Amino acid sequence: MRMVFPMVLLGVWLSALAPPGWAGTSRLEAHVSLALQEVPSLSGRGQAELARGAVKFQAGEYMAAGMILSEAGRLGAGGPVEDLAEYLARESWARAASTPQDIQTAINSLQDYRRKFHKPARGTLALWRIGALYERMGFAYEAVASYEQALREGPAASPLLFFIRLDLANAYVSQGRYPEGAQQLRIVRERSPDDDSRAEATIGLGDISHTLRLEHHALDLYDQAEATWPAALQSRPASLLAMGETLLTLGDWARARRVLSMGYGLHPRDPNAPVMLARLADGHRKAGEYRQAKQLYETILERHPGTDAERLAWGGLGALAERTLRQGAAEGEVQAAYRTVLARWKTNPQSAEALLRLGQSYQRSGEFEAAGAAYDQLLARPDAAYWRPLARQGLEDTLRSLMEKGNALEVATLFLRHEVMLMAPAMKSATALAVGEALVRLGFADPAIRVYGAVLAEGQQGTPQQRALVGLAEAYRKKRDFPREEEAWTSYVRGFQNGRWSSEAQQGLIAVLVRQEKREEAEKFCRQWMAAGALLVKAAGAAAGTGGVAGSLACADLFFQKGQVQLAQGLYEGVLKAGADVPDLLWATYQIGRGYVSAGRPAQAAEFFRKVAKSDANPLLSAAAEAQLTALHISGKP
Repeated sequence: MRMVFPMVLLGVWLSALAPPGWAGTSRLEAHVSLALQEVPSLSGRGQAELARGAVKFQAGEYMAAGMILSEAGRLGAGGPVEDLAEYLARESWARAASTPQDIQTAINSLQDYRRKFHKPARGTLALWRIGALYERMGFAYEAVASYEQALREGPAASPLLFFIRLDLANAYVSQGRYPEGAQQLRIVRERSPDDDSRAEATIGLGDISHTLRLEHHALDLYDQAEATWPAALQSRPASLLAMGETLLTLGDWARARRVLSMGYGLHPRDPNAPVMLARLADGHRKAGEYRQAKQLYETILERHPGTDAERLAWGGLGALAERTLRQGAAEGEVQAAYRTVLARWKTNPQSAEALLRLGQSYQRSGEFEAAGAAYDQLLARPDAAYWRPLARQGLEDTLRSLMEKGNALEVATLFLRHEVMLMAPAMKSATALAVGEALVRLGFADPAIRVYGAVLAEGQQGTPQQRALVGLAEAYRKKRDFPREEEAWTSYVRGFQNGRWSSEAQQGLIAVLVRQEKREEAEKFCRQWMAAGALLVKAAGAAAGTGGVAGSLACADLFFQKGQVQLAQGLYEGVLKAGADVPDLLWATYQIGRGYVSAGRPAQAAEFFRKVAKSDANPLLSAAAEAQLTALHISGKP
């Protein structure tokens, strides 16, 4: 059983792309600091204030530095000092900004600098800082726009643009725009002269590939990073976690454990560390080392309660119980673990797998109603796309099992709720036939017609085709669409003269012809099949959607009306022997009594009339039988 939650990187990718001291703001500030090297080379009005402001700037006293540098710009207006002083003043205010209002003021100030001064390099730095400020406020779209503008307007050959591309990739990923992020990282990886940038781009591409489940591609990138930039890879805990997960998915348990152990040892206090421990336990479980896996899962439950790692540990314990079912573990242990995940992390996207595993466990233990409910919840989730094929397969198996238990209502409910998914592609014929039977039984004619039609459209042969035709005819009968019911029965009679449901088809065809007042055609079929000994009488419900004894009764009534009483009597007696439903039994009994009256055998007639008169199933027929008995008594022929 495979227990994988492969999208853990979604929440940690940004920190992986911009580790402290290496990327993002630190990278930008390193380039801004280069501007300070110009201070000693400038002269003229305001130079002293510029130098004083630069000292404050380097000391991190940004508010004071901003005021002094602003004054330097005013004093040096029109001279070489003004441009640099104005830029550093605005950068100081950007670094000092702490509230959203301060940040917006800093953004406006940097935009104003770009309008007043036109040095491409500093203008590009200003746009880079504006993008970073927007990211601080959580405005990812505005950040992307600023970075993209910096790339368009910056000097084409400037190495600075490669660093901006790294931050642009970061912003793209925060929006889920992985192809665009990967494109920027590929450019940096292939063209940047900076070795650290190439390392960051390579590892970032590996992280994106892992997030998109391109595991082989991800491992190629991680392998290159491990061989060329081992220190860079080891400094990124989220990437070590992703590399370990990639190796787990590809089945390299030993190497996965090595990478995860290294990551946990290097970064024990990182937010990713508990998840690394959970994945390490997964590696032991997948390698069959169940005791070590259980110890690690239980350690996580004890040391990291309330974290994502605890959720993974509960899921791992559920999967471990599944693996050890033959070694004494019970389905109850499996279900308890997954129910814990659902109870505490119900809205977490990764809890979708817990629903799938819970449904499968219920199936194994024969709790099909509970299994159906689990699959129903899973398929209703918008985040269940990855598990949908397995959930659909489980739902189909459950539908068949529920129908075998006679739970037609549950079958119909689940099908109608997920009809669109179950019909495209079409269900397995066994499932479709079970669903169709449930729908017909409950009177849902139109969806039943669609289900049976799909089975026939697939060109199924043999028993599935026969069952579908019989069910289709019954669905049309429920809908009172008699012409199409006749078509379905006719198709069966012509195609399967010796089929399993040939008797039901013959009787159903006769009955529908009578309902349409096609008495001559009906009588012709009655005589034809009786002459061939093919008009057999079977109990109602012998198979899904059968015509029961309706055809025999219809033929008997036709013959009785035409005065062929003896012929009719034989059919009525066959209905009684078949043990038909009570209404049909009463009608056949009453008609036999009438036949005996016509034959001048009142004693036998009275015996049958009394049976009908004693029944309270059909008051009108009972009253008619009483009247017949009274008539026999008056005539002196009791």
